[in-house]
Amino acid sequence: MGILKCRDCGTLYPEAMITSCSECYGPVDTCIEDIDRSIKSKIESRYPSMWRYLEFLPVNDKRAMDLNDGWTPLLRSNTLGEVTGIKNLHLKFEGTNPTQSYEDRSVSISINKAIEFNSTAIGCASTHYIADSVAAHAARTGLKSYIFVPDNTHPEIISPLLSYGAQVLKVYKQEGDIDCQCHGNDPATCTLVTRIAEIPELSLPIVDLDLRSYFNSGYKTLSYEIAEQLGWISPDNIVIPEGSGSLTYNMYLGFKELYESGLIEDLPEFFIVQSSGCAPIVDALIHKKEIPTPLRNPVTLCENLRVGDPADGLYALRAIKYGGYGIAVEDKEGIEYAELIAKKEGILPDYSGGLAVAGLVRLCEAGKISPADSTVVVLPASGIKKRDNYQLSPALQVPRISSNIADLQSYLETEKKNMVRTAIFKKAGEAAEPPALLRI
Repeated sequence: MGILKCRDCGTLYPEAMITSCSECYGPVDTCIEDIDRSIKSKIESRYPSMWRYLEFLPVNDKRAMDLNDGWTPLLRSNTLGEVTGIKNLHLKFEGTNPTQSYEDRSVSISINKAIEFNSTAIGCASTHYIADSVAAHAARTGLKSYIFVPDNTHPEIISPLLSYGAQVLKVYKQEGDIDCQCHGNDPATCTLVTRIAEIPELSLPIVDLDLRSYFNSGYKTLSYEIAEQLGWISPDNIVIPEGSGSLTYNMYLGFKELYESGLIEDLPEFFIVQSSGCAPIVDALIHKKEIPTPLRNPVTLCENLRVGDPADGLYALRAIKYGGYGIAVEDKEGIEYAELIAKKEGILPDYSGGLAVAGLVRLCEAGKISPADSTVVVLPASGIKKRDNYQLSPALQVPRISSNIADLQSYLETEKKNMVRTAIFKKAGEAAEPPALLRI
């Protein structure tokens, strides 16, 4: 595809590791070439993974290995529909992805792009879904992965990452660190990865910063799958548990691309559900603010939704203005509905999935969604990802560095000999022949 476009002013750029527009400083997205509805039969003939939508994805035809990400089940809910009064309810369960969350989609694309850009390592600041996915996909493709976590991160979070061969670094705070209210709400790791992104000579792209334009396109594949699984029909409503606003905005873009390509005839309305302890987007919607007001010290049990300063909050609000609404729900309701989903449908979502279903019920009670509508609820991850029972090594040792970039540079120098990628490519940017089950 090879084209990037500013989300605000429309300036076009060639394919590169850029995230903001040099003209207006707006975010930059991937954009697709003209695609017509004749592509439908080609898509349907391919192996069931998110890579069946190759023409919509910002990757080369010859790509690196993946983990068969995507093509997660869209389950028609019967018993839960009866309990909630919603007659035409589907659950898009992302817990069947390789590391059991929706982040596998975006990480898979980002790592493929990192390889195309001749990177030998990849990094992220995360203690949850993105960290798991980066560690797993890096191991699969032979990249060295660096996972930056807060200094107080528990061993049960770190141990599985080490199992994948990731290098985990605890980052402690220094004076002058960014006053971070973004994902994770940790000033030290946020400061460090921001500094890493500003020094391309480190050759350590951060998966959701340097590669953010490509990372976001992974969320669009949820829209492609939902439409195809419903017989190339758009549902009336999409209900999404939201933190940063990125999932909502990019799913909106995904359906918009299908609509403009003639593959679907209508666009769905989007409904955001946030935790009442961390609801800056819903607050902006209710109080008719153009931009969400950053929330200091957000509180929610849903780690993937704990985003006090949503990077794409403005754009999620714009997507909702085309049709939809938002609501904030107490965490305890999310826990109750996660358990109800497990008992009634046989799938155990994470708490954010339970929160989404709780929000759906509230939206129906408020008259925002008709119980007769066709509605899809996104369940972002499996509840089985809880790590309370993960067997820990008593001798677990994790290096510590400060948020000072010089500390990381010194550490990388000592690790340089280990930053060698497995030879799965014939030459830079060219993947070897993929396994038969992945061929398109």
